[in-house]
Amino acid sequence: MIKPQFSIYLHEKMRKVILASVLLLLPLMAMAQVKDNEIGLSVGLLPVYPSTAYNRLDQRVQSVSGMDFDYYDFDVSGTVNIDYLRRFSKRFAAGFTAGYSKHSSSGSAQVTDDFPHESYYYLSVEDRVCYLAPQARWIYAQSANEHFRFYARAFAGLSIQHAEIGIGSSSRYSSTRLEFAGQLSPLGIDWGGDHFRGFFETGFGHQGMFIFGVRGCF
Repeated sequence: MIKPQFSIYLHEKMRKVILASVLLLLPLMAMAQVKDNEIGLSVGLLPVYPSTAYNRLDQRVQSVSGMDFDYYDFDVSGTVNIDYLRRFSKRFAAGFTAGYSKHSSSGSAQVTDDFPHESYYYLSVEDRVCYLAPQARWIYAQSANEHFRFYARAFAGLSIQHAEIGIGSSSRYSSTRLEFAGQLSPLGIDWGGDHFRGFFETGFGHQGMFIFGVRGCF
């Protein structure tokens, strides 16, 4: 049988342990409730490709082969993006974004100087773009429970663009350059709970006119 004094001592110890546990868990619970960090994965459609990159590539290949290019087909596969955001307030968040896109075109190349055999050659261009940039988001409207949020997002940074040009069946040229990368999405909406959210954006830039994705919050 437990003596009364020992029982009182045991209960006192248990109360202290419970109190210490609650005090320790309170900040952790508060951090989990706020969900300051977000990691997102998205796919973008119809990204804007800077035409100046093709113009400079035209000039380079023209100086080597003496050809003018006439593109008749252009294909953009879209973009795959990953982003990180940290909330500094209920409305403002900032972080980084990175992505990859692939563009291709094909057409005919017209000879401007003396070139063996033919005056027109089949031309194919394949271009890959990778970028990394800081980004910011501003939530301008949200529901009371934050299940729906409306926001604007933008980023500006640098991209590495590598292009491969094929002329006919044998000649190939390549070009790698650093270019500006940016995106402005004035209308974005996300929805969901504390841990996972879906989102949709419409805007203009390297990530696309229409962006769909999911975010994990922690």
